[in-house]
Amino acid sequence: MFGGNVRISIHISECREYARSFHTTDFNSSITPNLLAQDHSLRQFYEILTNQHGLRSGLYFSFGYGRLYQEKDNNIKLKNGVKILTGVDKSVRFVEGNQSTGLVPALVLDGIKKTPFFNEETLMNFAAEMYTPGVPNPSIPNLNGKKFHDFIHCTEPTIKGLRLLRSNNTKTFTANGLSKQPVMYLRNGRMPPLVEAYKRLGINIRPDLPAVVLKSRSGIGFFPFEILYVTPNQKVPDSKLRPDQRLTVMKNSVVAPHIRHDEIERHMEALNLSESTFNPILASFGIRISKSPMMVEANRRIPPQISYSPKCFINVAPDKASWNAGNSRFTTPAKIDNFHLFYNKDCNENVITNFFHSLCSTAEKRGITFNKKFKKKVCPNELEANIKKVVMESSGEKNFFMYVDDQQYTHDQLKLYEALYQVVTQHVKYSTVRNVSHSLENIVNKMNVKNFGHNYHTVPENYAIKRWLSTGNTLVIGYDVCHPEPQSAVERRLNLISTQPSVIGFSFNAAKEPETFIGDYAFHEPRQEQVTSSILEGRMFHILKLFHEMRSKLPTLIIITRDGVSEGQHKMVMVDELEALRAGIQNYADFYKKPKYKPKIVLLIAVKRHNKRFFIETKKGEIQNCLPGTVIDHTITRVDATEIFMQSHKVIKGTGKIPAYTILVNEANMEMDELQAFINALCYNHQIITSAVSLPEPIYQADEWAKRGRNNFRTMYKQKLDKLPRKPNGKVDWDEVTNKLCYMDRKLELTRSNA
Repeated sequence: MFGGNVRISIHISECREYARSFHTTDFNSSITPNLLAQDHSLRQFYEILTNQHGLRSGLYFSFGYGRLYQEKDNNIKLKNGVKILTGVDKSVRFVEGNQSTGLVPALVLDGIKKTPFFNEETLMNFAAEMYTPGVPNPSIPNLNGKKFHDFIHCTEPTIKGLRLLRSNNTKTFTANGLSKQPVMYLRNGRMPPLVEAYKRLGINIRPDLPAVVLKSRSGIGFFPFEILYVTPNQKVPDSKLRPDQRLTVMKNSVVAPHIRHDEIERHMEALNLSESTFNPILASFGIRISKSPMMVEANRRIPPQISYSPKCFINVAPDKASWNAGNSRFTTPAKIDNFHLFYNKDCNENVITNFFHSLCSTAEKRGITFNKKFKKKVCPNELEANIKKVVMESSGEKNFFMYVDDQQYTHDQLKLYEALYQVVTQHVKYSTVRNVSHSLENIVNKMNVKNFGHNYHTVPENYAIKRWLSTGNTLVIGYDVCHPEPQSAVERRLNLISTQPSVIGFSFNAAKEPETFIGDYAFHEPRQEQVTSSILEGRMFHILKLFHEMRSKLPTLIIITRDGVSEGQHKMVMVDELEALRAGIQNYADFYKKPKYKPKIVLLIAVKRHNKRFFIETKKGEIQNCLPGTVIDHTITRVDATEIFMQSHKVIKGTGKIPAYTILVNEANMEMDELQAFINALCYNHQIITSAVSLPEPIYQADEWAKRGRNNFRTMYKQKLDKLPRKPNGKVDWDEVTNKLCYMDRKLELTRSNA
């Protein structure tokens, strides 16, 4: 970088100018109710301090904010050069405390975080494990002819972006890929051929292997596998995990409550954060951490009732958070003109015929009507042509397409056709069809809501009745952002324009039925958590327009639910995003000449991806999951904002995680009982299953809409990135991409097509 014979000296001296200082017992600046003026310095200091023993002892390494992983113990080896490491997710927060402690900083620690990392080993061994998986002592065979290209196809996607170390060198670099020719034909610049150059250094390299490519501003360099090592502590991106590896990670992450509880205590000991062993680092600052976790008394909310007809109310089983629909007809059954069941040629004809009859019979019992029904064998590569043909021949009629097969890629293709041609589609796995008795009801439930129907009404506790969705006066909006994987350091260094967007998913109850949540998605610049103001303004305007058209009135209360933001991003949501939404409301009021329209706004942040775990300890000392309806709104909650933890659903597997809700704005002055009852009822409005889900329906759907937008984009522009619309400066025109793939102002915008 600096050329030869350059000596650099760095002198560190005490800062003579004003430096930020704080006192370890002064919490005031950290807990001010004004979230825009909060100082997180003390909290960050505590978080750094509690890392020290684990890092200095070498038992843990740090990777990402608040995450520590064990380097040696409890590793799980996977195939293809991947291992699973166990770690913890750790943070510090200021909580209310109880009568004896008062305001207190609390250590939050969650154990058994299973994360895949690449093995630290020679690149030769790493590549051999990928190319010949499951073989003891794998090696790379001679790569003659087609085998060379097979090897590239198998290993390059994983090696590209991997950080590597050269032998006898402390410098690392990120691989840009593999050479298209074997080493025997390569040389670096004007140097001798690669094989000869390394032979002079006493290193024999295989001439049939490709070389690792390094691109830089000075040109392209080639490095043989034999001199390269995979550097340690590299997390495996999700896109590089094979389906079987992803499944293994998920299985190892699901553990019973008592096991997770024991692991948390084990990590507390290993990090020397409990009182069992003297910690000189903590002691030097006068800090001690209680070995016993905080105990808190929780409350339980009464579940809502479910209604399929005005005179029939079904009680929910409190400990199961579920109900039995019996033979109830749907509240609003769908009316389908043409039902087309397409299936792949690999499906058994008799199995499909039986499924078709059972499906239609069950649907009709629930009230769904079909004018015409068709069944046809269609290969995946003929699917689009068949859909287009039907659409052209039956213009103006409601067509519903269901496709049955077991292909991995068909689902994304079908959903892209839905967005492009604005026809309702449903994909059913053939493996599900063969054992359909357990899932037929769910398939029919989906069918109804996809086709402009509504399955049941939710009747909340009395606290929330006055402003519930059924009054037609309340608009609830959920939105979330789905990000692509970040660009590599090399791509950023070369200023390459990203061609993978972030996707904002929206969900809102602006359909004809007040309790029906519909939605859409929009694309914007990648890796920006803050949603572009123009998108929020425009979508708020459009949502109010739909609401007004469907209800013949405007909402008096707008509840905004935001997912996926940390405490540090609350300021961004309040200052930037909320003001953009307010601007959208004002724009609509001005456009429709309603200058006095000022709805009350409630802004709610919902987060499930946090590191706070709650357990029940029985009288016998058993550690169990919390029960449905559990609410914790004191002692361990934030001092500076209204925060509640509420679990609406029943945990089926593993250790449950109770969603955290933070109320940032409450212009409607909703009491805590009303707010909790309202949120709890929203978790029962999923419509697909007869039980509660873990998050309120608008947030649940917003996340699904964001994923749908991402998948539709990837399917549409897969290997066609050169066809992306561009702005004059060369950047991708994400607004144009949105217009091509979204549902706004199109035929299906008023139905829940992503069910």
